[in-house]
Amino acid sequence: MLVIVEQLVALRLAIALGTPGCEVGVWSELLARLRGSTPRSERGLACIVGLHVIDDWEARRRVSLG
Repeated sequence: MLVIVEQLVALRLAIALGTPGCEVGVWSELLARLRGSTPRSERGLACIVGLHVIDDWEARRRVSLG
């Protein structure tokens, strides 16, 4: 039950923060932001359900609209 709660919190934080890689790297990114440092890339860790594809599309769209 605790793991499910942690994953739900992590997913909501990932959505709110807009972190690439869905909930996989949200804790390290959140800690880095709190410390005032640059978060390390979680690019190698893809979401199980393929949300990384949507992350890539959003990033390309944001640059093209920029």
